Amino acid sequence: APVVEVLVGAAITAYWALSFFSGFPALQWVQNGYVVRQLRSLLLIVQSSPSPPPYLRLSDGGLSENTGLIQLLVRRQRWIVTLDASHDPKGSLAAFRTALAAAQRMRL
Repeated sequence: APVVEVLVGAAITAYWALSFFSGFPALQWVQNGYVVRQLRSLLLIVQSSPSPPPYLRLSDGGLSENTGLIQLLVRRQRWIVTLDASHDPKGSLAAFRTALAAAQRMRL
């Protein structure tokens, strides 16, 4: 059993190490794996390559605001895609408006 655990650990480590080279077309399949995505998320590793990844990681703003827009504006991201899935039966985009007002107050 210890040999199997070592082999599994080595395979996961090699798989994760290959993910850093996923900008190459032959290795693009590596970044699609669940383990790699979870490790990158846990370690706050951001994908950077000339071409966009096949999957995007979506996150909300947590307790501060629901869209995640503020942090993307703080980071001065070139492209921002924001989704508002909050309960808004009137379609007033209240969460989005709140985020934009907060961004204006912060002078982003």
